[in-house]
Amino acid sequence: MKRIALAFWFWFTIASVASAQTSSVLLHVVSTTFEPGEIVLAQLICTNTGQPSLPQAAVPDGLSLELSRSTPLMNSQTSIINGRTSSKTTYTYNMKLSAASEGTYTLGPMSVEADGQSFVSNSVTITVKKSTTTQPQGDSYVWVRIDVNPTTLYASQSFTATLTIGIRRVVINNRMIEMNMLRDVVDQRGSQFSLFVSGSQLSSTQKKLADSSGQMHMYEIIRLTKKIRADDVGTMLVGPVFIKVNYPTRLRRGFFGRQEVAARRRESARVEAVPVEVKTPPTQGQPDSYHGAIGRYALSASAKPMRVEQGQPVTLTIKISGSPIAGIAGPDLSAQPELLSRFEFTSDELVGDIERGAMIFRRAIFPKQIGEQTIPPLTWSYFDPISESYRTLTTKPISIVVDPSSSIGQVIALSPDAATDGQSTSLTLLTGGISPNYIDAEEVLADQTITITPAMTISLALPPIFWLIIALTTSRIRRMRGDVGWARRQKAQRQASVAIRTALSQKDSSQQLQGLSEALTGFVCDRINLPPGAMTPQDVSKHLASCGLDERHVHDITEFLEQCDGARYAMTESNAQTPQQLAASLRDWITQIEKVTR
Repeated sequence: MKRIALAFWFWFTIASVASAQTSSVLLHVVSTTFEPGEIVLAQLICTNTGQPSLPQAAVPDGLSLELSRSTPLMNSQTSIINGRTSSKTTYTYNMKLSAASEGTYTLGPMSVEADGQSFVSNSVTITVKKSTTTQPQGDSYVWVRIDVNPTTLYASQSFTATLTIGIRRVVINNRMIEMNMLRDVVDQRGSQFSLFVSGSQLSSTQKKLADSSGQMHMYEIIRLTKKIRADDVGTMLVGPVFIKVNYPTRLRRGFFGRQEVAARRRESARVEAVPVEVKTPPTQGQPDSYHGAIGRYALSASAKPMRVEQGQPVTLTIKISGSPIAGIAGPDLSAQPELLSRFEFTSDELVGDIERGAMIFRRAIFPKQIGEQTIPPLTWSYFDPISESYRTLTTKPISIVVDPSSSIGQVIALSPDAATDGQSTSLTLLTGGISPNYIDAEEVLADQTITITPAMTISLALPPIFWLIIALTTSRIRRMRGDVGWARRQKAQRQASVAIRTALSQKDSSQQLQGLSEALTGFVCDRINLPPGAMTPQDVSKHLASCGLDERHVHDITEFLEQCDGARYAMTESNAQTPQQLAASLRDWITQIEKVTR
């Protein structure tokens, strides 16, 4: 028996691992907007494909793509979550991408062969354009630019904002000094990064630029890229951004023999805000089945089981796939007249779950008639921002069979003769009944006294308690799905604790401070129900003060966040506290914020 159980466990584990493995090939370009002559990193990431062959792709004229090495980098990892084992193996080809001239190019798709199968990647649109500055960027020690694409969109759509910072590499006595330009040169306290301060994807390249006299200088090109969802209708500003740098001009040898900065030059650059126009779909021509979805979607429906008895439910599953998928509402079933006439169901709003990139809605419906029945087509509409028109989707009708109920009513009554005979009692079976099991009527009608014991009391009390727990749990789950703000408040402290532990697991101290800072700002956003995104220390201070947090805690939190930003972006003095001590302070602040935001 133990061998059978062990074999079952082994094959179940193997099946769960196999089911968790999905194969994919992704083409990723670090920056899709750059200038002619600039070199950027491109990656072809093959997941669970096996050892891939060299990638094949037609590179458009004007682009240059070069493999860094002929063999891919391999990385394997296995995880166990809720008893389910999943493994992932990736093979990554690193490539150098550059362009000789301006224009818009489409790179890919790329194809590879692995384990006898062919895999094809996505394609990426590349934009190559020259700088629009009025003077040569090579004349400045630091310059900055903001690129936004697109600048006009509809609510719930996303746009990409890129902050590009150019800093001239430090050259002293004709020798280039190796420094982290963003951390060691940029004065974070004197700079304003707008919404790029956190949550941005960082990349850097190097490029030579000529000044007005024709002399060439090497620059560190730093890009902060962020994808932002536009939820509010109106004009949204990206920026302005002000960058201040402490540019080293002279070095000296320190006490321990290391070189340190002896003199600095103050330089700065500024770029005005870029407006983004967020529109709402027109009301003219808006169909009744439209519920706010903006994007491009597909609609389908299914039912299970396809054959039921009358009085039993059929699970109607509605699937909406497309993009963006988060937050979309499903069809209003109570507004489908044919469905109402043939089936009974609750009129509660459909609450969906995201499963494998699609929104899934489920509802139990009860057929009103027996025989062959049809679940009628369901309609749902969305607004297509590309064609700027409304589109209505309709599901296919679904045929089911409803059988009569197998539960036939059974009636047992006293015989007419027994009503007049006081000496005897008998039962007459009208339909079914219990007489096949009990012949003696006296035994059936005998008085049986039930004694309530402690064990019986407990057994009688447990089911109501059990169902009460289920009711409370269901109510909480329903509220978590329906009230996003309340759900964020409930999860805020737990997610902050996870973020703190993750930050402390980092090896680099600056990464630990950055993680602690993001844990605290993320907690504040979730607890006060602010839109997730970048928050400066001043923003945090203002919101906490308005919530009634005492001035001492507000001051300590603001000072901590400023120190964390300083450790990330500029040379600052080391904090007297260890990351573990700072984490303890964070937990105390979180407790205080919990109290004032109840």
